[in-house]
Amino acid sequence: MKSLIALFLPSVLLSAWLLNSPAAPPAADQTDDPDEQFLREAKLSTDTASLLAFLKKRSDHDDDLLHLDRLIRQLGDATPAKREEASQKLAAIGLAALPSLREALKNPDKEIARRAGTAIQEISKDTTWTLPGAAVRLLLRRQAPDTVEALLRYLPYVSTDEATEEDIWFGVYGLAKRDPRVLPLLTPALKDRLPARRALAACVMGRLGNGLQQELARKLLADIDAVVRLRAAQGLLAGTDKAGIPTLIALLNEPDAAVSWQAEELLQWIAGEDAPDEVVGACTAESRKKCRAAWTSWWEQHEKKIDLAKVIAEEPRRPGLMLVADELSVGGKVPKQLHRVWSGGCTGKPRWLLPLEEQKEAVSLVQLRPGNRVAIDATERDLQGRVLWHKQPFGTVLNGQRLPNGNVFVVTDRSVAEFTPDGEEVYALDPDTKFDSFSLGDVHNAASRTAGRLRIITDVRTRDVWEYKIFELDAAMRGVYRTVPLGLTAGEDFWNVAFQSDGRYLVTHTIRNEKTDRFEPTSVREYTAAGKQLKEWTIPPVGRGPGGWLAKGLPYGHILVDGTVEFDAQGKRVWEMATDLRNQRIRGFEPILGLLRVGFDQPCSPEFDVGGTANRVKELKSKNPLTRRHAAESLRELDPDKAAAAAPALMKALTDADRPTADAARAALYRLGPVVVPQAGNFLKHADPELRATGVSLLANNWPASKEYLPRILDLVKDDNSHVRVTVVSALGEMGRQAKQVIPPLIETLNDKDEVVRRQACLAIKRIGPDANAAIPALMERLKDKDDNVRWAAAEALATVGQNDKKTIRVLIQAFQQKEDHKMRVFAALALGSIGMAAEDAIPAFKDGLKDDDPAIRKLSAEALEKIQADKK
Repeated sequence: MKSLIALFLPSVLLSAWLLNSPAAPPAADQTDDPDEQFLREAKLSTDTASLLAFLKKRSDHDDDLLHLDRLIRQLGDATPAKREEASQKLAAIGLAALPSLREALKNPDKEIARRAGTAIQEISKDTTWTLPGAAVRLLLRRQAPDTVEALLRYLPYVSTDEATEEDIWFGVYGLAKRDPRVLPLLTPALKDRLPARRALAACVMGRLGNGLQQELARKLLADIDAVVRLRAAQGLLAGTDKAGIPTLIALLNEPDAAVSWQAEELLQWIAGEDAPDEVVGACTAESRKKCRAAWTSWWEQHEKKIDLAKVIAEEPRRPGLMLVADELSVGGKVPKQLHRVWSGGCTGKPRWLLPLEEQKEAVSLVQLRPGNRVAIDATERDLQGRVLWHKQPFGTVLNGQRLPNGNVFVVTDRSVAEFTPDGEEVYALDPDTKFDSFSLGDVHNAASRTAGRLRIITDVRTRDVWEYKIFELDAAMRGVYRTVPLGLTAGEDFWNVAFQSDGRYLVTHTIRNEKTDRFEPTSVREYTAAGKQLKEWTIPPVGRGPGGWLAKGLPYGHILVDGTVEFDAQGKRVWEMATDLRNQRIRGFEPILGLLRVGFDQPCSPEFDVGGTANRVKELKSKNPLTRRHAAESLRELDPDKAAAAAPALMKALTDADRPTADAARAALYRLGPVVVPQAGNFLKHADPELRATGVSLLANNWPASKEYLPRILDLVKDDNSHVRVTVVSALGEMGRQAKQVIPPLIETLNDKDEVVRRQACLAIKRIGPDANAAIPALMERLKDKDDNVRWAAAEALATVGQNDKKTIRVLIQAFQQKEDHKMRVFAALALGSIGMAAEDAIPAFKDGLKDDDPAIRKLSAEALEKIQADKK
């Protein structure tokens, strides 16, 4: 009994403390707060007491919420009064009753189905479903007394409003982390009748609680509700307690992907490189069973080895799930674009993947929806890929959102539309729709009733100047234009605008690249609804080109860019998902199941940088080939001075069994400069000819810093492998401008048995130029080579090396006049034309060529004459 008194007494004391604490004073610019403005527009008082009363009124139906099934059955009761009572109670519950009501539409009892439909319509008429979210955010900013109690009370009623649910979870967690006296207020919720409250309390207690409080959280690992068990395990895991791991393994068999995917992500984060290959995937019975069996076996082997404190301290990637729509380049010289959607987490490996072989255009919108459904643009599918419903909206899909009432909002470049969960159109606005004498125009992005209204960003041409406007519609579908303060300066544009739930918006700013004449992203900036800039994140270039096309805000002040990199409020990378930078382009993404990140907010050590050299070197040792490939490609993007320390690891990566990783490492090494010379020199005697060749190329790339290795490079002129010899002669061409001793070995290679080596030797001598005139006799011999490419290269080399040598010009003229060898005539004509005035002795031959029967020779003769005579003038 004493221990229980000790446990519950702080709750009483804290309640008294909160009640006697003054509310935080209003901010000076409080009237600019979009949430407060929205509440006032709805004729609601915004003082703290009124907001608390407002949330309490909306959360006074616990008994009815607990017995939704009973109320649904009561819709078909024989007594009219009973039926009406059930209808009224379901409508009063509001959004939280919608999932059950939608299921009731399929009920064989026609009266139940009819009344369910009527209740849905009644709830949908309520245009104030964003009001509680605004009240929640305002209370959290004020940190008012009784905030925790009010938020806990209201939590079960936001089950369909994901944004407000996340605000409550992260808000309560933040309050509890700042002040441990908040924790006792959560104790009663551990035994609450509604699972939503038990889940939050168990998670926060497991993460932040003392020994006794964590023990209470452990009891909920056996809760009847799967989500409660998940959150209890999650909190304990973040609190370095392994007790929840068996629970997570058991949850892998849950048929609801929203549960099993999160359990899998937490396990993947714990296991790291030792995680099994089996995945939940499309959540079939077979895949779940195999996955659970694999993890059970893993736990048997690793239970005693796992040190959660060490994992948390050393692992920079926190748990987190993402849905990604990408475009993968596959194939040869003309790659095929394969469109895909997939889910991934901390490891970067796709765990569920759906190829869209029939998809012609890139996918922009991808979202996870209840019932193991996924939205792909204006189509909804199950996790096996079967189409459940499809709409063809006007224009190309840009974005969209799932609304708290369960409906789907879709944005295209020419329209906005809303659909029910079954695909029935609620409304559609297109360019011909008129509002207060304005038409919609071209759409760039939109959000449905953010801060109480529909917000659509469009562009309007005014006096030959494009202006960006926000078109706002109120609940009555009345609208006005106003200028969007995007903060653009000269030479800037924007690519994407992401609206936040509280009226703020993120803008991806771009600037024109003078070399490519294209706009490229440089930063993401956050603005208030009034246009005041709050933050700015600098976006580094990634992959095949600049990154940062898409940005989305997270509920705790961070942003996600392109679905793969998370930045904190200070602009530091704190999370990243490995991708194939060279062949993969992210087209759309959506952070999903965001509550999974609650509790995993331990900062990385100050010296750790997710995108820095040290972490990339660590990733090069990963068991995951995609992680190794991503690390090598990222090192190529880093400034050479910053990446120089990775040279030894990159040299080792050249032997990687994953060919793209080895290729990426090679590309990175070429950018690092002389720092690679010692390691490259060691490769000259490597048993693998590919690595001998790479060593030669790297040394040539850093000449003359590598000149001490020239004797060893010259030894490889006679290497047994023709690829090595080709690489050597190419390298000698680069070195020969400053190392004349390479010319005799090059002349010797003109007689190599391999035609590719002979051709490269000719071209290497050409690069050296007139200083290699000792090669002229040997090059003349190569004009007779049996290989056409060698003869062409020899003619090109002679034109450069012997351009002032009369004998060379005579030989080329003779080659042009050999009518039985058409190809040689072409090669000679091109070579003589490139010499210019010094080849004036060839003028008579080319004049004769103007009369040749062969039209190609006539054309080449005319072009050569023009070059020689122009040069002569």
